[in-house]
Amino acid sequence: MAVSKRLRYEILRRDNHACRYCGATAPGVKLNVDHVIPQALGGSDKPTNLVTSCAQCNSGKTSSMPNAMPVEDVDQEAFRRVSELKLVRAEPRTATVRVAFHAHLIAVWRWAWDKWAHTEPTEEQEQAAFEGLTLFADGSDLPSDYLTEVAFRAGSARSTDIARFVNPQLSEGQFSLGADAVTLWSERWEAASGGPGPSMDELAEFCTILHALIVLVDADNQRSTVMYAAGRSGGQMDTQLLRYLAAPASQES
Repeated sequence: MAVSKRLRYEILRRDNHACRYCGATAPGVKLNVDHVIPQALGGSDKPTNLVTSCAQCNSGKTSSMPNAMPVEDVDQEAFRRVSELKLVRAEPRTATVRVAFHAHLIAVWRWAWDKWAHTEPTEEQEQAAFEGLTLFADGSDLPSDYLTEVAFRAGSARSTDIARFVNPQLSEGQFSLGADAVTLWSERWEAASGGPGPSMDELAEFCTILHALIVLVDADNQRSTVMYAAGRSGGQMDTQLLRYLAAPASQES
C-alpha cells in the first residue's frame, strides 16, 4: 500500500529533511520517501525500510537492492586533495593555496552541473562561475566547507550567479518552513501539470524567492501565509511566490 502522509512526515522528520544517500537537503532539492528494499523486490512500508531520498538519488537507485554490487569507488586522489585543502582552512591562504582552492571550487561547481544537467557548461558560463567563486574565496572570511557547499548548490542549479547561493543560516523553524513549502509547491505543480514536475531552473528560481522571503518573516506566526502562497503558486505552475502572499491565509488548502 502507499505510504501515508503521516508516516511520510515522520520519516522526513526522523531524517532531518536530508537525503540519506547523498545528504542533500530541502529546499535545494525535492525530497521523497524511498524504500530501502524496493517494493518490487518484496520491501515493506515499515519505517525501518523507509528513508528520505532526493529525487535524483531515488530515480538513480530504482529497484536495486541495498547490498547490490556498488559502482566503482570515487577517486581517492580527489579525496586526498580535499583533505589537504581542509588542513589549510585556518592558515593564511598563500598564492599556491588560493590557486588550488579556486580549482577545487570550480571543479565542484562543474561536477554538480554535469550531474544534474547532463550537459557541459559553456566556456563563458564556466568563466563567470569561476570569477564569482574566486571573489568570495578571496574577498570574504567564509569557511572552505561552506564555499564548497555554495559551489555545489550553484552548479546543481546550473547557475553562474554565485552570490545568490551565499545566504544567512536559517533557523530550525525557517528551515522546516522552507522544506514544507517546497514540498507543497512541487506536489501542487505536479498535480496541475498532470505528471511532470517543475524543471531544475524553475525549482532554483522558486527556492531563491522562497529563501529571501523566509529570512524576513516570522516562521511560526506567518507559516500559514507562506504555505498558502506556496500551494497557490504551485497550483498555477508559477515560480513567483510573492504574488500570492496577499491572499487570506484562511483559504489555505
